[in-house]
Amino acid sequence: MIISKDRITTTEVQSWTGLHLLHSQGSSCSQKVRILLGELNQPWTAHAINLRKQENSSRWYLGINPHGVVPALVDNGTVHVESNDILAYLDQNYATENRFFFKQDCIEASEAKALLDLEKSLHIELRILTIQFGPVKLKSENEIDEKEQNGDKERQSY
Repeated sequence: MIISKDRITTTEVQSWTGLHLLHSQGSSCSQKVRILLGELNQPWTAHAINLRKQENSSRWYLGINPHGVVPALVDNGTVHVESNDILAYLDQNYATENRFFFKQDCIEASEAKALLDLEKSLHIELRILTIQFGPVKLKSENEIDEKEQNGDKERQSY
């Protein structure tokens, strides 16, 4: 999926040349794009996005990818998002005759596409759970002690 230029408020990326990957080390979606870039032997510039620090929710990153997810690929100023779409884009535009991963007439490519579609559907379900319940908030020793002594007042209010 391409993010239209009118939705990009971090306009500096529109002047970037070559391939730039905004990614997170621990993201499986980022990892599969990094693997394909390596397989295609394409040079690219890395821009690490720290998910623990919620850099994906910063004004700067949301100005590139309003969805706030990683990875995002910038190719000569054009922003691409959604990892499976990025894989297809890279394959269509950067694969060589002997390094083509999703040939239309290839059984293996059909199987790979089906597996990526399955992964995407599972990932969407996990994203819904994550957004609905949010990340687990770590509690301090004092908060734990207080709950043990006084009970869980939050639950008592139901």
